[in-house]
Amino acid sequence: MASMDIYSDFDFGDAQALRSFFLENALRHTQYGALISTRSNFQVAMFNVFDDRMVDDTIAMMKLPKEKRKMPPSAQQWLQLHATLHQSETQALGLGTNYNIYDADFTDPVSLYDWLQGHTLLHDYTDQILGV
Repeated sequence: MASMDIYSDFDFGDAQALRSFFLENALRHTQYGALISTRSNFQVAMFNVFDDRMVDDTIAMMKLPKEKRKMPPSAQQWLQLHATLHQSETQALGLGTNYNIYDADFTDPVSLYDWLQGHTLLHDYTDQILGV
């Protein structure tokens, strides 16, 4: 499986690329959950990882002028659920301390890209551990 890098490198506000990233992210988490469940009998805390509303809200927010951007509540909720999902996965895999993937500000390109980089590294490590 290719690194998440190819899905994480896009221009701020690129709707198609953002959708591709979130879809790939959801597919990977579905795969991780299935592999972890099969190998260890541990049930990962899944949720609707590809949330159309959150993606639409985030894309709409990114189109606004910088001074009018506010983090959509749907994105804040998604980040919290997504962080819980990663914590569940790292717990099942015995990986210890988890990268903080809850603190992100999708209104700011620098914060978004920092989050994407850390998130991608966590996925690459999980891919390596699971052999995918």
